[in-house]
Amino acid sequence: MCGRFTRSRPIEEYAEHFQAALTQASSPSYNVCPSDDILAVVAEPDQSRHLTWFHWGLVPFWSQGPDRRFSMINARAETLTEKPAYRTAFRQHRCLVVADGFYEWQATGDGKQPFYIRLKSGEPMAMAGLWDQWEAKDGSQSISSATIITITANALIQSIHDRMPVIVPLENAQSWLDPGLTDTRKLTEYLKPIDANALEAWPVSPRVNSPTHQGADLIRPI
Repeated sequence: MCGRFTRSRPIEEYAEHFQAALTQASSPSYNVCPSDDILAVVAEPDQSRHLTWFHWGLVPFWSQGPDRRFSMINARAETLTEKPAYRTAFRQHRCLVVADGFYEWQATGDGKQPFYIRLKSGEPMAMAGLWDQWEAKDGSQSISSATIITITANALIQSIHDRMPVIVPLENAQSWLDPGLTDTRKLTEYLKPIDANALEAWPVSPRVNSPTHQGADLIRPI
């Protein structure tokens, strides 16, 4: 799964890297948690891109609204075409969730050890995501929300956790974001683990376990 990640650069750097128009800036975070607002890249029919904010935890357009019993922060790549919550978004509402790296927890005899994983290049990371727009029937509330797609872990991550986010290389970003591409068979080709050699991972302090903790010390190797 992917339940925590970092987004610590100025928003202008993400805009430049992903060639996307800016949106309102927010404070950097070394501990982005479920229900936080997450930054994502979305494309228009003319292929122009823009950054936008989404609530982390998908609220399908057809649902009754937010439900604390179901926190759809992740969507399994293997079932996107099967589950009603994701089918329409997979065809029509794809995005790239912006991150610098993510955390995963390794089960050990002494409990769970958190690890931080990032691209060896040090560049921003694009995690495949789906978004949706929910509107209350009486017009009193509107929620833009998103989920991160996960896949079976690659060789590096397998020793830590059995799942990982789908990380989209920049060369595939345009196709993944293209609103005109609705062929799910074609889209499924982009849902695979990134090459393990593109990533690096190291153990970090269990301080990251608390959503209240922030700061660069959270990703410092121990």
